Amino acid sequence: MAVNSEYWDWHGAPAPQPRYCGKPTSWVSDERTQIRIKFEKGRDEAGNPQLDGTGKPLYEVTQVCDVSKLQSCGLRIEKFDDGAAAPTLSAIPIADTHLLSSSDLSSFDVLLARAKAVVSPAAEYFEKSMEGKRGAQLARMKAARMFNPLHVQSSGAVTEADIDALQLFRFSTHTKIFPKIQEMTTELTKYNSLINSIKPLPQRLDAKGNDTFTLLNFWRANEAGRGAGLRVRAPRRARQRPQLDPAGARLLRAQ
Repeated sequence: MAVNSEYWDWHGAPAPQPRYCGKPTSWVSDERTQIRIKFEKGRDEAGNPQLDGTGKPLYEVTQVCDVSKLQSCGLRIEKFDDGAAAPTLSAIPIADTHLLSSSDLSSFDVLLARAKAVVSPAAEYFEKSMEGKRGAQLARMKAARMFNPLHVQSSGAVTEADIDALQLFRFSTHTKIFPKIQEMTTELTKYNSLINSIKPLPQRLDAKGNDTFTLLNFWRANEAGRGAGLRVRAPRRARQRPQLDPAGARLLRAQ
């Protein structure tokens, strides 16, 4: 969120910047007239926040703020730190009271009203907490689904847009990882072809009805450095460290 600098008393001195961004942490009480917010330490002339050694914004000590004063000083919901859009809640219909009090279970309107009364709070919570508060995490989880061939098989081929979505991850800008992500665009045809070669589920079932497909085997069978294979390598077991025999006299060969 962000609020105008007039929220604070600068004692006659000009405010360092017109608006300040902050991160709400919790309500002070159930009345929700006050809220705890930690504000950024400030921004430079280009509008960039002050960052710590890990690249995250620096914040002041958490303050208790009056909601009414915040609203009078231009309170506005802003984007998340990682650039994800601010949450927007759509209106969720509320069932009419007279329908909820009715015992006529043969009425479709009564049954629909009762269903809405049960589902609407859960839908509102999901929209606020998952799509809103945790929207950035949800977006990253969606971006990572391209590495699951079964998901790709059911949802459609991987495209360059799917690769571009990996920018949601902070590590995507790492000097060793960024070039690898760029190279993935040259592997789309190969990757989609390998996924298309996966047998349909009825053909993958064993005698007990279990799916014989495993992600680990899929990636191991198509490792990088094997001709036209993919550059993404499958996980490997960590190498076992040499161990001492009971007497501690010599090193045993790692199995």
